[in-house]
Amino acid sequence: MSGDVTREQSGFHLLAEALPHLVWFARSDGAVTFYNRRIELYGGIAPGPDGIYQWAPIVHPDDLERTHHAWDQAVRLQQQYECEHRVRMADGSFRWHLSRALPLRTSTEVTWFGTATDTHVLAETREALTESESRLRSVFSAIDQGYCMCELVLDDDGVAIDYRFLETNPQFEDATGLRDAVGRTAMELVPSLESSWVQTYAEVALGNAPRRFQQASAAMGRHFDVFATPVAPRGRFALVFADITERKEAEQTLQQQRDREHDIAVSLQRSMLPTALVEHDRIEIAAVYVASEELQQVGGDWYETFQLRDGRIGVVVGDVVGHNIEAAAAMGQLRAAILALALHVDRPDQLLDETDAFARRYRITDFATAICIAVDPDEGLIEYSTAGHPPAMICPAHGEPRWLDDARSLPLGVREPNGRPSAEDSLDAGSILVVYSDGLIERPGEVIDVGMERLASAVRRHRAVDLESLCAAVLRDLAGEHGFDDDTVLVALRRSAG
Repeated sequence: MSGDVTREQSGFHLLAEALPHLVWFARSDGAVTFYNRRIELYGGIAPGPDGIYQWAPIVHPDDLERTHHAWDQAVRLQQQYECEHRVRMADGSFRWHLSRALPLRTSTEVTWFGTATDTHVLAETREALTESESRLRSVFSAIDQGYCMCELVLDDDGVAIDYRFLETNPQFEDATGLRDAVGRTAMELVPSLESSWVQTYAEVALGNAPRRFQQASAAMGRHFDVFATPVAPRGRFALVFADITERKEAEQTLQQQRDREHDIAVSLQRSMLPTALVEHDRIEIAAVYVASEELQQVGGDWYETFQLRDGRIGVVVGDVVGHNIEAAAAMGQLRAAILALALHVDRPDQLLDETDAFARRYRITDFATAICIAVDPDEGLIEYSTAGHPPAMICPAHGEPRWLDDARSLPLGVREPNGRPSAEDSLDAGSILVVYSDGLIERPGEVIDVGMERLASAVRRHRAVDLESLCAAVLRDLAGEHGFDDDTVLVALRRSAG
């Protein structure tokens, strides 16, 4: 049997020299009887007169006790020896090694066959990761936001049904109200928690898709701002989050206040607009005012219809610059002035001149646009004058719309009035006169011609319906997805055949 062992060892010697590890044989008392040639890479070790090596001198002093303990335990239990320790190299430095050995028992002795593998790079990487994790934990413990590491809980089909908290920072409890969360699942802590949270985190952890979102939880009575990111191994994710409930409640309160202010502003604006339109057997009139979706304050857009002393029907649309109480007050005064002065003038240009003089005399406004049109119900003759306002439009029952773009002058309040121009046109039976404020056609970053063409197309498309329906349809077509950026007035007038 001894000869067999000798032959086995001889064969093992050849194999040992070919391996990229330090290979050794040892007795149970720790005496090393063989090292392969890689022992030359190590320092502080040499065989005694009997050819036996003592390994203690090459093990780092701080690791020696742990190494002795691991060896003694393996010898006592006759099981695999394993120990990671630092070993002295030929240049005096120490490198981490993983030493392993297995016993071969014969009738007379036990021989341990072992290897020592250089794991220094791995150990350094592991140490760096440990330091990095320590720094990260320090950061997450110091931040004023909640942090947690979680893992999904899957059913037998691999579908996420819950998630478990693996670690949290000190702010976690304040941000969630959950205590002793580590090791427990979300559904265990909050039984009525919305399933959408599990679904979202499953998309993050299993889909490898980081996500930033805000979401409320009725079950927790809180609103959160969350950043979620997947982490290894698959199925885990980390959260950094903040409880923004107070901020959301403040935003909601502010929005409610703005909505109330907007409703008050619209009510005030509407109270300053006509309660009725002029009536005539041959004239159909519809008018509508739309408040801006964005502005909380009242605006200066207005309209009025009336009858001149010669029997013609008058239509005025105006726009006082600004979106505040002053603009609304000026609008109300100009509208009242129009109605009062219409009883004493005969032409639209005269009415604008007198209104301009009134505004300047009483310092009502220094900038307002307006258009004034007089329509003969019987003959269809139109007379009009424009003070810095977008042109009115006539859309015939058949054919293309045309613009009333003559008789243009400066806005009201800009300079002393000295006679404004007027122009004439005709409104055939069935044709529609459209007067409006600039909020209907203007869009940010767009030339006004585009808005005018959009208006012409909308009126042409809906000209066969009654005027109230036409106004509603035109507003719907031109409002776009987010409504109007400015207050808007639209007045439509159609002359019947008689």
